[in-house]
Amino acid sequence: MSIKMKLKTVFFVLLLMIPSMLFSQTNKNIFNGKYKNILVRSDAAFFPKISKFKFTIKLYENNKYLRYYKLTVYLKGYKKYLAIFTNPPVVRRQAQLRREDIIWFYLAKINRTYETSAKASFEASTFTEEDLLSSSLGYFYKLKKVEEVELNGQKVLELFLKSRSKKTAYYRIESFINKKTLLPIKRIYYSFSNQKIKVEKIIKIIKKNNKLQYLHLIMYDSLIKGRYSDIVMQNFEYPRNLDDRIFTKRYMEIATQ
Repeated sequence: MSIKMKLKTVFFVLLLMIPSMLFSQTNKNIFNGKYKNILVRSDAAFFPKISKFKFTIKLYENNKYLRYYKLTVYLKGYKKYLAIFTNPPVVRRQAQLRREDIIWFYLAKINRTYETSAKASFEASTFTEEDLLSSSLGYFYKLKKVEEVELNGQKVLELFLKSRSKKTAYYRIESFINKKTLLPIKRIYYSFSNQKIKVEKIIKIIKKNNKLQYLHLIMYDSLIKGRYSDIVMQNFEYPRNLDDRIFTKRYMEIATQ
């Protein structure tokens, strides 16, 4: 082989190597530089691990108000919650319980408990069971990439997340967060067929002494125009701990009597 041909071969190999080298360096910067543990830090900044609060969800179809639900919620980490329906009267004595990856729905009036999926819609809303009281995106999704982008004239971080398993509600999520506070601003959700299906907008967050006091967000259906659900969480209480017996079927039955 001539020297000229050898030089061409070396040059061609270098061209093939450069993109992978750059990608490797980018990943190194993302996960070991200023964005180290960014998803964990964002989860921690956003939602409490242990709390009790009031929860109101309003459903809209064709941009018209449809109905509402009020609940009292006990939350412990990202694996346990108990949500008790308090209004309207027709849904009183209903509750939901999550332990690990299992979610139960209980109807006290007929004393019936059945298991539901994280992918299931919560009371026909645009929120899935996973969306509703999931305090940790990092538990369900893996961070693949971080970019600094502009959103509504503001410099923000865009986190590209991919599902850890097929049990999650979504295949991937694009989460836009504030660069300083790490609080979420907007999220875009994609199905396992990689189709954009929902957009969530965080309308208002109030924190006091670094603890969440008020949260207002809306989930829009990207496939059905005018369909969305509006959630407000407020009246947060922060006990030092919540007894694990609260997160049992027996307690759920007692609490709904």
